[in-house]
Amino acid sequence: MKNFSIMLVKLIAAAAAFMLLYTVMGFLIFPVVLKRVAVQELTKFLGRAVTIRQIDFNPYAMSLAVNGFKVDEPKGGIILSWEALHITFAPLSSLAHHTIVFKDAVVREPVVNIVRDANGNFSFADLLLLPWPKLPQFRLGLMRLIDGKVVFRDAALPSRFSTTLSNLTLNLTDFSMTPDHDNSFSLSAVSEGGEKFSSNGFFRLDPLSARGEIAAENVRIGKYHPYFENPFNVTIGDGTLTARASYDVDLARNRFKVLLERGEISVHSLKAYEHGSNAPLFGFAELAIHGARVDLLRQKIDVASIVITGGSAVLRRLPDNSFNVQHLAMPAGTPSMSRAAPSANWNVAVGEIRLADFATEADNVFGRETLEWKELGLSKPTFRTNPFAVSVAAVTLRGGNLVFTDPSVMPPVRMAMTQLDIRIGGFSTESPQMADLALHARIDDAAPLQISGEANPLLGEGEMNVRGLLQNVDLTPLSPYAAKYLGYELAAGELSMDVAFSLQSRKLNSRNRIEIDRLTLGRKTESKDATNLPVPLGIALLKDLGGRITLNLPVAGTLNDPTFDIPKAIIESVLNPLTKTVTFPFAALAAQSGGGGEELGFQQFASESAELVPQETGKLDTIFRGLLRWPDVMVDIEGSVDVTNDTGDLQLLAADRSRTVQEYLLRQGSLEPGRVFLIEDPLEKVPRKGSRALLYLRARDS
Repeated sequence: MKNFSIMLVKLIAAAAAFMLLYTVMGFLIFPVVLKRVAVQELTKFLGRAVTIRQIDFNPYAMSLAVNGFKVDEPKGGIILSWEALHITFAPLSSLAHHTIVFKDAVVREPVVNIVRDANGNFSFADLLLLPWPKLPQFRLGLMRLIDGKVVFRDAALPSRFSTTLSNLTLNLTDFSMTPDHDNSFSLSAVSEGGEKFSSNGFFRLDPLSARGEIAAENVRIGKYHPYFENPFNVTIGDGTLTARASYDVDLARNRFKVLLERGEISVHSLKAYEHGSNAPLFGFAELAIHGARVDLLRQKIDVASIVITGGSAVLRRLPDNSFNVQHLAMPAGTPSMSRAAPSANWNVAVGEIRLADFATEADNVFGRETLEWKELGLSKPTFRTNPFAVSVAAVTLRGGNLVFTDPSVMPPVRMAMTQLDIRIGGFSTESPQMADLALHARIDDAAPLQISGEANPLLGEGEMNVRGLLQNVDLTPLSPYAAKYLGYELAAGELSMDVAFSLQSRKLNSRNRIEIDRLTLGRKTESKDATNLPVPLGIALLKDLGGRITLNLPVAGTLNDPTFDIPKAIIESVLNPLTKTVTFPFAALAAQSGGGGEELGFQQFASESAELVPQETGKLDTIFRGLLRWPDVMVDIEGSVDVTNDTGDLQLLAADRSRTVQEYLLRQGSLEPGRVFLIEDPLEKVPRKGSRALLYLRARDS
């Protein structure tokens, strides 16, 4: 019995000594040794200075705490740190599951600094190439990352970018490295600008797969404008984005897939400007994308609808005759260069694209145009990248108003196309088939406009064959054009047009039948650009018996030609018949009054005679009929002499010849005497153009 007591005492003493040694080793010695070894080995392996403020180990709770951990960058700064790491080992569970099991792991205030240098290299790139040891199989009941922070700085952009994600929280539940085990997680963070990022779901490590949801809220798009400068040549000044989608990723060889599904994106109050000039480019109050699905493996994107509300866009023609939108995909400050076709073959299909309460402004295209509409819809548009292809089932525009302003004249010309409705049928880049086109509108809420035909805006550089009918448009808003180019304002007039319009490979051909009714000139102007032609006479001669002018005017040109200006070309086409008419007024008069030409402009007399030659009176009959036809036309008569064959009082002879012609015209009746005017010249100014009476046509009151 005594020996048993001695043995018991020895066992208790041995146990106490073991517990004391275990306690001293666990609480005091092991943490010191572990800290020293960890610092040395990690510094050597990472090639970066590693510091640990303190390591604590509780041998009874089987918990380890690593506090004040830091990994320095070789060039200064810290790449990774945390304030506290606490891990609890579960030995009994480890025995039961035949693997290493941790009850929980908590990381407090972790900080990760990511730097991308001017050459595009990341600060951690070399760490990825290290011979990392393979982790042993283990399980983890709960992992929590609390109050983390990620700092990102990018110096590889024209404008440096930096952002900080804070309040980073990660919860990982029932983690295991065993195959086909679903590891549940949730992750969230907030940026310095209040942007919120989150994700939750499940993932597997062997093989790697994940599924769940990802979301971003209140993302300030303008903050990321450095990433838009080079590829898009645009500056984002404002706008916030909210996006949410579910994802399904599986990298197993027999079931590989990368999917984003049920995508919902909304953008609020976006404003974009041309890079460098800060000229407005586009913007909108709201953009909503619904039902987006992205299949990375099949390179396919499907979207149920894209709706933009309260938007605006600006199209500007630049001095080199290109348009601002042509330069959006070029790097800022670099010349245009050819690009190889992308190797990816993406297919995009959208159920509907709709732009509501939208406005576009075109500057320096024809003048300045503003197009507003209630709703513009593209039905079932599809896009393919390689080879590039686009198709649209239909395009409709409803409730549009197009305002044209030309500030090149004073006061500026302003006209509006109102109540605009357009429908275009299906068209595609892969098919030469033209789409039916129908347009209905009114000019300034009054004159009806109808355009019908066919078009394919995606074929080549735009193809179009249309016919337009316009009726009874008030011309007085165009008075500044008349004042500038004709030298007279417009007092009244109505325009009707029948236009056949063809555009192929940016070559314009247009056949225009123009009818102008009740055209009345107003005040004469002193425009330096005005023609020197007698415009009132030309207008008077162009009018028919009903006071209407009918012109058939072709207009042709190439839109790529910087000298081709459509309004100017139209004006020139109007001036051409006017020029021809006033240059050869008697030919114009004769064309409608019984024949003849410019020979109507004189009456031939015998030498020393003021008697009419019978063979010449037919010309006066033609002029008489013309004066009856054009009541606004007057005739001036001036006598002429032949100094070789005419003798006597030449001044009197010239006056008698002009008076003889006047009396003949007035004897026919129906002419107001004031419409046949005699020019009486002093002797020194009597024309020496032969034995004739010279006739000149002019407009009334000119």
